[in-house]
Amino acid sequence: MVIIFLALICLSLAQTLRQAAQGKHFYVGTASNIQHINGDNTYATTLSQQYNLVTAENECKWGAISQNRGQYQFNQCDQILLHAKAANQVFRGHNLCWGQDNPNWLTNGNFSPAQKKTDFTRLYFHSCEEV
Repeated sequence: MVIIFLALICLSLAQTLRQAAQGKHFYVGTASNIQHINGDNTYATTLSQQYNLVTAENECKWGAISQNRGQYQFNQCDQILLHAKAANQVFRGHNLCWGQDNPNWLTNGNFSPAQKKTDFTRLYFHSCEEV
């Protein structure tokens, strides 16, 4: 309801959602993925113009950044971050670890709780160093 209300206000004032939120300490954001940003120019332009906050949909989650145990690849996450920076947007990486989108090696592996904690601790500190 709030988004619809904001959209109607913006349309009536002929400005973007982002402009309506500007100076009001209010974020208007959306989840996005790199395939849409790179594959659809209208999408990328709308994303840049309408929103002041972008959340990476899945590209910053454990399953996307660690296909192999102990190896990390942030390329897609970094691409969304760079797009957000270029558009002067706040960036959120979304959930690093949760009940979905975990790597296959973790969900199909036979690891003890201590081993999983060690792997997550490595991921957490590696992510903090990268970001």
